[in-house]
Amino acid sequence: MDSRQIEELLPFYALDALTEEERQLVEEYLSDHPEARQQVEEMRIAASSLPLSVSAVEPAPRTKKAL
Repeated sequence: MDSRQIEELLPFYALDALTEEERQLVEEYLSDHPEARQQVEEMRIAASSLPLSVSAVEPAPRTKKAL
C-alpha cells in the first residue's frame, strides 16, 4: 500500500475503525512520519469534541414507550 492510501486511512485510525491489518500498516507509517502522528492527534481531539457540539433531543413519547 502506498503512502497516499495509508494517509487516507488516518481519519479511520483516529476513530479506531480499521481492521487489524490496516491498523498495523498505519502504525508503521506513523512511526516514520511525525507530521502524520500530529494529524491523527488533531483528528482525535476533533472527534472527541463532536458529541459536545450538538444539542440534546428529547425522543418522541412513542419512542420512549417502545424502549
